[in-house]
Amino acid sequence: MVVHAASSSHCRALVAVSALLLAVCVPLASAALSPYFRPPAFPIVANNPYWSIWSLSDAPGRSWTEHANGGVQAMTGYAKVDSTYYRFLGVPSVGGTGIIVDPISTQILPLSTVYTFKLGTAIQMVLTFSNPAQLDDDTLVSVPVTYVTFALSSLDGASHTVSLYIDHSAELVVADPATSVNWNDVSTSANTIIRMGANVQSVLSGSTNDRINWGNAYMAAPKETALVGTVSSDANCRNAFISGAAAPALQTGPRNGNDNWPVLSLRWNGLSVTSTTSVTKFMTLSYDNVNTMNFFSKVLPPLWSTKIGTILTVIAQMHTNYATYMSAINARNTALVTLFDKRGSNSYTTLLSLVYRQVTASTEHAIDTTTQQHYVFMKTFATSSTNGPVNGQVNAVTTMFFASPFYLLLNPSLVPKMLLPVLKYANSETSFPYTRSWAPSHLGQWPLCTTAVPTTYDMPVEHTANMLIMITAAAQRGAPLTYLQPYWPLLTTWANYLVASLPFPTSQLFVDSYGTASANNVNLAMKGAIGVGAYSLLLSLTGNTTAAAQYMNSATSFASQILAQSFSTDHYLREKGAAATTWSLKYNLLFDRVLKLGLFADAVMTTEQTFYTPKMGAYGLPVDSTTSANGRVGEQGFVAATGTTAQFTSIFDKLFLYANTTASRLPLGDYYVVGSGANVDFRAGAFVGGLYARELLEDVRAVASTSSISARAASTVSAATASSASLASFSSASIASASSASLGSASSASIASASIASSQSASIASASSASAASVASSASASIASASSASDASLATASSEAWQTFVASEASAASDASVASSASATVASASSASDASVATASSASDASVSSASLASDASDASVASSVSASVASVSSASDASVASVASDATVASDASVASSVSASVATVSSASDASDASVASTASASLATVSSASGASLASASSAAWQTSAASAASAAAAAGSDSDSTPIIIGVVVGVVCLLLIVLVIVLVLRRRRVRKPASAPAFDSTAPFFQVPSSIVANSTFDPSYDDLHTPSEPNYDTLQNVSGAETKSEAAVVSESTYDELKGAHSGAPQSETLYSELRTSHPPQDSPTQEDALKATD
Repeated sequence: MVVHAASSSHCRALVAVSALLLAVCVPLASAALSPYFRPPAFPIVANNPYWSIWSLSDAPGRSWTEHANGGVQAMTGYAKVDSTYYRFLGVPSVGGTGIIVDPISTQILPLSTVYTFKLGTAIQMVLTFSNPAQLDDDTLVSVPVTYVTFALSSLDGASHTVSLYIDHSAELVVADPATSVNWNDVSTSANTIIRMGANVQSVLSGSTNDRINWGNAYMAAPKETALVGTVSSDANCRNAFISGAAAPALQTGPRNGNDNWPVLSLRWNGLSVTSTTSVTKFMTLSYDNVNTMNFFSKVLPPLWSTKIGTILTVIAQMHTNYATYMSAINARNTALVTLFDKRGSNSYTTLLSLVYRQVTASTEHAIDTTTQQHYVFMKTFATSSTNGPVNGQVNAVTTMFFASPFYLLLNPSLVPKMLLPVLKYANSETSFPYTRSWAPSHLGQWPLCTTAVPTTYDMPVEHTANMLIMITAAAQRGAPLTYLQPYWPLLTTWANYLVASLPFPTSQLFVDSYGTASANNVNLAMKGAIGVGAYSLLLSLTGNTTAAAQYMNSATSFASQILAQSFSTDHYLREKGAAATTWSLKYNLLFDRVLKLGLFADAVMTTEQTFYTPKMGAYGLPVDSTTSANGRVGEQGFVAATGTTAQFTSIFDKLFLYANTTASRLPLGDYYVVGSGANVDFRAGAFVGGLYARELLEDVRAVASTSSISARAASTVSAATASSASLASFSSASIASASSASLGSASSASIASASIASSQSASIASASSASAASVASSASASIASASSASDASLATASSEAWQTFVASEASAASDASVASSASATVASASSASDASVATASSASDASVSSASLASDASDASVASSVSASVASVSSASDASVASVASDATVASDASVASSVSASVATVSSASDASDASVASTASASLATVSSASGASLASASSAAWQTSAASAASAAAAAGSDSDSTPIIIGVVVGVVCLLLIVLVIVLVLRRRRVRKPASAPAFDSTAPFFQVPSSIVANSTFDPSYDDLHTPSEPNYDTLQNVSGAETKSEAAVVSESTYDELKGAHSGAPQSETLYSELRTSHPPQDSPTQEDALKATD
């Protein structure tokens, strides 16, 4: 049994990473990983589908390392302490076995695998394999480099001489070791570098057993006297090291890889380790595959080659920045493990850490050098002979769907880069026209997308719904929509196909049918309804609320029919009309919650989860009643995410048991026998990314509180040390929370918060709590301006002068018994129609200011903490980002500590013109949202916030304060608040005059023809400029139409009336084509008949 480094307690806080520059390979002693975990395989090198090497034994010295999908890729490692040598890696038959040393502890972290060895009683060696797989850095995550770090320290307090050795065979560079290989020394003045590759380079010539046959492997380390790199036979290199002889000279090639087995080898000689001097050495293992994908006759190189340069440049950069990158890697490990541990399950934390690199290593980042388009290609790994053709599928839609929670959580912008190649193929942009009315299954066999994809693996409803769901989920989480411009007709065709296929699909393949077509599957029907709902949300993001309402009504109707026709006493059937004993996992319901559609009530999943409990096998839940012996890891991750805490914990405990005890020693297999834990199919692939579903759902809930559909994109936290913050920014609202002690604590100096990254606020945010001062004041002010595309005027409500003044006043109050925190982020707004009233200093408008607030606060001598966050976003083509930050202030001796946290939510035409209602909560956020086609600002004033601030100030006045500086601070705060209110109230009053309450939309008949995109809009695969004109949301009523896509407000999603269209037309009366546009949209493009279900299913190549 392998035991990871024990900790004195189950700590759930982040550990400081400042010491990592000296000991970057120290394992996470406080991480809440399971104390006893024997994974089925340990990731050693995990960069991409070709450069993916794993150890399949409990100790790396007990077996050869292998490729992710099988086949030996031999690596050997020795350590010599004084006169005794130990083998820690590989099982060589030549060169002597040495003393086989097993690790005393192991840890698998998201980006690192850590082995700790005791070399006799003298030396401790910590061996760490790390990948810079930080998903928020596209270039770095694409780099095919793995760090190998050796950290040596004395155990007995005595001094020792240590030498290290590592090699690898030609099996890493060719599929068949009988292939001729060649090698050479390409060292530079700074680095020792040796390389090996196939003697005949046939780039992108296809693959055998998932192994590459072209390119070169590189073994490198910073040049030093103690280091020697060479290439010779395995026996020569190893025997020389063990005997203490000099390393053999570099042999000349070429020769076959199994002819005296040439190996690349590095060795460090005579390293001195004392009781006070530890030694750390590192090296890199890299692979240059020259080109990475043949995408329908367009050969694409890897992303890093364009962004950084040659592989030698990459190696030099990785060596130069080793300390910085490793600090960022360790910080990211800590941040992720801490995030996972919030769920309170060691099994969960351990499994998510295990599969992280399994998911990232299943992808390759490529670039079209002509268009500079970045693509992400994902490979499916399959093991079953019956699924042979599935192995190597490029961007299989099903694989991407199960992996999507991982990417939607950690970097949603990568999802469109995965989906775009599929969209291009489905849109007939390749040399193979695609005529089916549903989404394709995949793009080809890795790494060749060079032929038309056959219909053999088509899953019409499955793949079509998957694509619409992923596109919409990425858009909701901040991914830009611009890439979709040529594909709206295609997406409409797909949505119409789903509508024609529902409520219950006819006989067809789907994920859980396993090669046998089946009809009326309930879980598939649910996915179809969610896919239709997803398309509705996508339309609403573009402002097309009429069509959005039609599809949403249809999705709602389908959901009701599915539930009504599949319920059986205590659960929902596997198929409509099936026996009452049939059932299946309704894992597709996950995205009803992720997208916040609300098509299926929580009670549906509660009913299902309760029914699943007695179906649990020894190692997890089976897929359904017909395949009761087999379960799938990704599907169970989806189900666990939507259950109760007890159900969530139960499922993950079973999955942990499967991973911990399975006899199938391979990278975690997705499809397995729930009774024995034996792998059935699919290994090493991205299906297991479904385990991240719970984390995604938690993040969705956290983001929802910001009241902005795309606020997720603004939630970025740097988990790196201050010296490497740019390398470790972590996109997760769950981590970004200012109240998170583990990430926001001032004591964790090495964690750099993105919210105080600017030089201005950073100096203010570091307010000290000096012994003579009981005042901790942090004033952070930044001005974000958002301007309308048609308006150049700007009204500024605050200035940096106020920020500086407040900061200086706070720092001067050294003896005040007050803790004051004023943080204001002010948005300046402009609009053509409001230009005349946008000036805050206008005398006539000043009379509208909140006098009651000023009078109530005039006598207040109080410690007031006012945190106002106003984020304005102007985007040319996508959903804007609004982020809300909150400050916590503690008053140690204050007689009164008053905290008013206000952020004002944008509300446009939310109520009748005669009604002064606004959206207000204890903390609201002002988020201005741009349309997909133009930038403008929708602003509003919150009367409730004004009242709340006034009442807080009034209450504070009654309490009083002894601080002499308090009146000054209060005066400043009140002055700024009043200034803000003047602008906000005026803007609201004037804009409300133009807002009319839209009438309720008529009920939509799901059998009626569906919306068709007008031809003028999609001509030449671009949007008509005049249509963009109409969609520029410079009028508040149109802002409202654009902001109706929230999950709980689908009933409002189609609030469009004739008067609203009249307003739109009137607002754009200056546009020369406005009348034509209006007529075109309303009358000139009557809907066409939708394809019937039968016609859609018959459509083939």
